[in-house]
Amino acid sequence: VLRIMLELAVMKTRILIFLFLCLIFCTTSCIRWLYEDSYAPYYAKFFIKNNTEENIEILCNENPECLVVAPEDSVSIGLVETKRRKGYPSFRSALHDTDVETVSVGKDGTVLKVWTEDGRNEPGRQLFDESCWRYYIREYNDEPDYFIWVFDIVPEDLPSASVD
Repeated sequence: VLRIMLELAVMKTRILIFLFLCLIFCTTSCIRWLYEDSYAPYYAKFFIKNNTEENIEILCNENPECLVVAPEDSVSIGLVETKRRKGYPSFRSALHDTDVETVSVGKDGTVLKVWTEDGRNEPGRQLFDESCWRYYIREYNDEPDYFIWVFDIVPEDLPSASVD
């Protein structure tokens, strides 16, 4: 009888150890799945800043509503929400997700410059070329939450709109 009781105690101990190991395995292997969606997403935001001395008009994708931007002011052309992954969101994928394919800059209803996504490798400053943008990371609670790109429109970007 003592031997049976001893074997039962050993079996109970083994079962408890097995259950404890299962509990540890499940919580450590599934923990990412449990909390992954509870983290706030990343945001990628794109701004165009007017570094000229006059008001300019910005049109994205032939949208009939133009955005008038005063000197030294900026306007947002896109905000993208992305899930947290290893690494930070890339410029091209985030800008692509804004669905901005064409940006036109004008003054007094006259288009002075048009940038297209297909023209990003052409000579000169290109709006769709990442090297022409300033890049900032904003952190919240020691974690990055906003990735901000700013494109400066300078007088050299815009040919004069003189009429003969």
